[in-house]
Amino acid sequence: QGPYNGVAQTLPGTVEVEHFDVGGAGYAFYDTDEKNNGEALRDEWVDIKPFKDGYKLGWTVKGEWLEYTVDIKKDGIYLWSALVSTDNDNASFHLELDDEAITDVTKATNTGDWDDMVEVGGETVMLTAGKHILKLAIDESYFDIDWIKFSLKDQTASAGISASNVVISPNPATNHISVNGVDDLVLVDLVSEDGKVVASSTSSELSIPSVNAGVYMVRVTGSTTSFIKKVIVK
Repeated sequence: QGPYNGVAQTLPGTVEVEHFDVGGAGYAFYDTDEKNNGEALRDEWVDIKPFKDGYKLGWTVKGEWLEYTVDIKKDGIYLWSALVSTDNDNASFHLELDDEAITDVTKATNTGDWDDMVEVGGETVMLTAGKHILKLAIDESYFDIDWIKFSLKDQTASAGISASNVVISPNPATNHISVNGVDDLVLVDLVSEDGKVVASSTSSELSIPSVNAGVYMVRVTGSTTSFIKKVIVK
C-alpha cells in the first residue's frame, strides 16, 4: 500500500476522495462489488464518477472503506468538512487515523439531487504530526462525496494572551507539569496521541506520576483562552 501518484496528501489541505492509496482491494480499500460502477479515472473496484471538472465517489455501501496516506504537518485539533450529496436521510460516514476514529459518525445532508452537493463537517480529536493512514469509513449506504478538507483549529484565540507566552515545565516531564503564563486558567488536560485525556487539573500544577512515557499534548483552557502545546513524559 502506498500513496496515489507516490505522494502523500498533506494536512492541512484537501483530500481528493478519488485519490485513495494504491495497493488494491483489502489493503487500500474495500468495496462490496468487483467493478467501478462509474467507469471513471481508475481501473479499481471503487465507484468513481465524473463531476464538474473532476471526479467524486458514488454508490457507497455500508461497510466499505478507502484509505489515504497523509502527511500531517502540525500537531493539533483539525476542523474538517466534506462535500456530499444523497437522496436519503440515513447515509453517514466517519473518519479514522491509523484505525482509530477521529470524528463522530456524520450524516450526509439529503439534498434530493446527487449533483446538488453541500458541506458537512466538524472537528477531529487531537492529531499528531507525521505520516499516517486516513480512512473514510461508510456507516450507512448511498451518498456521493467529492473531497474532505482539513484546517488546523485556532488554539490561541484569546484576549491579550499568546500561546508563545505560556511556559510548560519541565519538558521533558516526569512526575508533574507546571503551566505558567495564563491568568484565567480553568483546566489543564494531558492528552495522549490517540486523543485520550490521561490526566487533568483545575490548577496550574498537573500531577502525572502514573503516566506512561511518551509524547503528549498539554491542552490549556482558560475563560478566554484555549491552546495546545507538546510535552514529552519520561
